[in-house]
Amino acid sequence: MRYRFQPFELDDKTVDLQPVLEVRLGHPLHSGMMSKRIEVLVDSGSTDCMFNAGVLKRLGLKLENGLPSGVIGISGKVEAESFYHSVNLVVEDQVLRIKAAFVPGLCIGGVLGRRGFFDNFRVTFDLASRQSFEIERHLAGLFHP
Repeated sequence: MRYRFQPFELDDKTVDLQPVLEVRLGHPLHSGMMSKRIEVLVDSGSTDCMFNAGVLKRLGLKLENGLPSGVIGISGKVEAESFYHSVNLVVEDQVLRIKAAFVPGLCIGGVLGRRGFFDNFRVTFDLASRQSFEIERHLAGLFHP
């Protein structure tokens, strides 16, 4: 499926085009517990998928019940605390069971990283000619809830 890059305001107030998807998260055991749509960045530089911790309440999960960890940025230092939870990631009509980091106060809805997203989808960025990107599901990793 092809998606357009979206304008995204950077810290210096300039606007850059970024790959943004709308996804939903679901409770791993209760299919009725689902988040609203969340706008997330598709980020090949991020190791893991990360989401704002606020979404966990809607899923009936407690932040502190997850596996504690830290978000390490380019500085190599822990920049924020996080907790890993198993959740269902819903991209279009595909449902994936992933482990994702949940970060209190994350300034965006989330980030789709290499583990959990890129290892399940082929992503092709085409900023130069079409200002778009495509995702295609790897069939080997299909999950059927």
